[in-house]
Amino acid sequence: MSILDAIFPHDEGEGIPGVGPLSSFETDDELRLLLSCKGHNRILTAVEASRRLAEMGFRVSEEAEFVLKQAYSAYGEEYALLSVVRNAESTHDVMRTAKKLRLRDCPVALAYILREMTFDYQLRDFGLKTLVIMHQPILGSEGSLCQLALCCGDEEGDGWLDVYYGCPDGSVEPKVGFAFFVP
Repeated sequence: MSILDAIFPHDEGEGIPGVGPLSSFETDDELRLLLSCKGHNRILTAVEASRRLAEMGFRVSEEAEFVLKQAYSAYGEEYALLSVVRNAESTHDVMRTAKKLRLRDCPVALAYILREMTFDYQLRDFGLKTLVIMHQPILGSEGSLCQLALCCGDEEGDGWLDVYYGCPDGSVEPKVGFAFFVP
């Protein structure tokens, strides 16, 4: 039995009821995001992903496009469950929480899928300005390790997919969340 079957009991072949493209479950300590990846898992290249985001009105920074090209591969599952670590004071706290909850690195393609499904107002409702997708760090164009991140635009929307380098001292800026894969 998968974790999705446990959360959403259903009959074989019926699909999971009540699950939209993005569903969230929030408690004081945790934010979980359930993504329905049907249709999105057919995007096979970084170029396709960037083009599709642009068509939807999202910006993709040059650095994010560079990083996508380095490590993008399609995500083949129908659903993905993510856990978001929020309100951490340092990257050490983030990693300690992820280890305690036995969270895993995200597939890189989930950054694209999540950006496509998530509106900026949803990130703001979760108390976030930036959501870092915790995949294996990738060397950016200037040789620094980074991870893809969803960033809010101004109040009218206009969000983008960008990269996150972190803070040199290990601190975490306010309103930054870190999304990990729940195995």
